[in-house]
Amino acid sequence: MAIAHFWAMDVIHYSDMIQQLGHVDEHGQQRAFDISFYTNDGELVSLQSCKVTVGKRKGKIVMDERPRLKEAKRKNPAHFKNLTRNLVLPNQELRKVHIRLITQFNGQKVIP
Repeated sequence: MAIAHFWAMDVIHYSDMIQQLGHVDEHGQQRAFDISFYTNDGELVSLQSCKVTVGKRKGKIVMDERPRLKEAKRKNPAHFKNLTRNLVLPNQELRKVHIRLITQFNGQKVIP
């Protein structure tokens, strides 16, 4: 019986994963990624072809973080402080994920 060693698995550190979340390709488009994470309820969720977004504005998904002029005051989601990110799925559904609950990123096990 073979024993799988943790260090032999394909792994990625949280800091490297966070940097890769917003990577763009040679055309300036965000790269899609696959991700698995636990919800606050303890459910394991796996999503494919996700991209990071900053949310919705006037009903449309916003994919960049350029400064917004004359935007109505609203609660700051404080994604970096709260360690969360908004993901947009291929069907344009938004999903919030806590980065410390991410277990896999593009098939790699996420480690601290």
